Amino acid sequence: MKIASVSLLAPLLLVGCSNQSLYNSIQANQEEECRMQPPGQQEQCFARIDTDYEEYERQRQEVLED
Repeated sequence: MKIASVSLLAPLLLVGCSNQSLYNSIQANQEEECRMQPPGQQEQCFARIDTDYEEYERQRQEVLED
């Protein structure tokens, strides 16, 4: 029974990790684009993308529930 439970949960855990990895990669690319902005615009750019994965996922779930 425990093996069946673990084998059913493993794909869900992997999807969660890959979603967060994808989010982190996109975030890193956005940060690099912010660094290429003129100095006066960098701060605004960083402020727009300043959302951690947990907050992003919470907002995403709210939208999906509507």
